[in-house]
Amino acid sequence: MSLPLCGPTITGEAMSTVSLSLGKDGVVHEDARRTITEATLGLPDGSVLRVGTITVKDGTNTLGNHYHPDTETFLIRAGSARLYTASADTPDDVSSQDLVAGDTVVIPARVIHTFVCGPGTVLESIATQPFTEDWIVRHSLTLPEA
Repeated sequence: MSLPLCGPTITGEAMSTVSLSLGKDGVVHEDARRTITEATLGLPDGSVLRVGTITVKDGTNTLGNHYHPDTETFLIRAGSARLYTASADTPDDVSSQDLVAGDTVVIPARVIHTFVCGPGTVLESIATQPFTEDWIVRHSLTLPEA
């Protein structure tokens, strides 16, 4: 699966109003499961584009189990993952798909997503909101037995 990434072209004077912010050393969150780094690009129209990297630490890890009010796109940069999804309106209707390096998947708004990742998996995340706790709506999908 593949998703072409297209966006606005910024030229001339508008380019001077683009701002880039990084967290401390680019790291916005770290725990025993993963490290998340991101850059947030402020666009001239006031919107933002967030590009993040999620690096899974040793062992198999479950990431996510939440949804957002906006679309989020993921590229599997390295490793592999099984992605579980369900609409926030019908959380018992869970589907899954296996992803490997090079795969891209678009998670629509209000779709609960949970990744079960192998060690060393690296995910790139693209969204229109920064990674903040108020952008995440926590949920717990009941995952099928492996």
